[in-house]
Amino acid sequence: GSCGVASAGSAGVGGGARIGKRVGKLGKKTTKGAGRIRGKVRNLSSRTKVSSCSLSKGQVRAAVDRNQGRVVGCYEKALLKSAALSGKLTIEWRITPKGKVRGAKVKSSSLGDPAVAECVLRVIRKTRFPAPPDGGECVIAYPFIFSPSQ
Repeated sequence: GSCGVASAGSAGVGGGARIGKRVGKLGKKTTKGAGRIRGKVRNLSSRTKVSSCSLSKGQVRAAVDRNQGRVVGCYEKALLKSAALSGKLTIEWRITPKGKVRGAKVKSSSLGDPAVAECVLRVIRKTRFPAPPDGGECVIAYPFIFSPSQ
C-alpha cells in the first residue's frame, strides 16, 4: 500500500518533465502551425484616395478598420501555405449615396496571391460606409500593406 504511493509520488515528480515534453510535441503535431504564423496588415493613409465625395479619409478608414480582423484572416490563411508572402494590394470601389459598396476591384497588387485579393474584395463588398453627406458617390482607392510578423 504505502510502497505504491511512494513510487507513484516519485514517478509523478521524476516523470513530470518527460510528460510535459511529450505534450508539447503532440501539441505541435496537432496544430500543424495554426496560430503560429501571424501577419500584419497596414494602411498607408497618405496613399488612400477619396475622390468626388464629401466623406473624409478618416471616415473611410474607420469603416475598413471595423473589418480589419477579417482582412488579416484572409492574409494569415495564405501565410500557412507561403510563409514569406508579402506585398501591397490596392482595392478600388465606389460608395453609393446609401453607403453601400459598388464595383469593388483590384486596382494593383504586388502580393502575388489572387486568393487573398478575392477574400479582401469580399470583405470590402460587405462593409457599410457612412452615407456621403452630399448624396453623391465616392470613389475610393485603398492600399493594404501585407507583411508577416516576426
